[in-house]
Amino acid sequence: MAKDQAADFEGSVSFRQQATRAAQYIILQDLMKKNGRYNKVFVKTKTKKLPKPRRRSGTVGKSKRGGGGKSWGSSRIKEIGSVTPRRGSEKGQGKEASTSVAADLARLRQYINRRLPAEVRRNMGRPALINRTGRFSNSVQLLSLQQAQNSAMAKYTYLLRPYQTFENTGRKRWPLAYNPKPLIAKSIRNLALGRIEQKLTVRRV
Repeated sequence: MAKDQAADFEGSVSFRQQATRAAQYIILQDLMKKNGRYNKVFVKTKTKKLPKPRRRSGTVGKSKRGGGGKSWGSSRIKEIGSVTPRRGSEKGQGKEASTSVAADLARLRQYINRRLPAEVRRNMGRPALINRTGRFSNSVQLLSLQQAQNSAMAKYTYLLRPYQTFENTGRKRWPLAYNPKPLIAKSIRNLALGRIEQKLTVRRV
């Protein structure tokens, strides 16, 4: 048997393979020492990863729903803090809320006044008053619309002379349906319908 063949003779591990591995190991070891990383590589390759210890019962763990490594306690505190309203910020509370309501009512009053004469004429006719010249309907005016206790107060007027006589305030008696107050109140409520949440109280001044 030749020398080269004897070196390749298959046993558990051939002599050539052992020599090659030994040379590779020496070279690798020298390179690690030169780079100063021998200890790190050796520990990393040889040390087995230990299993994570189980948490004791009663400790706060990761949130199953939240994820992202946040604990239930921290996410819960953040959630509560985010929805806590500032003092006076709720609707109907504080100076800002009352100012906003007053501004909304002022805009609504302007809206109603622009359409009120036409709405009054639309609701006129027997058994109520009949529109003839438009003088009565054009005189109807919403003077104020303000927030009151548990409601909104609307105050209006119209040309009292001569039309106040239909309220039966003088000597002459008129049919009750001629009274302009229910007619005007109905017209104002029709225009405010769907634009105001409060109960609306209508009164002539």
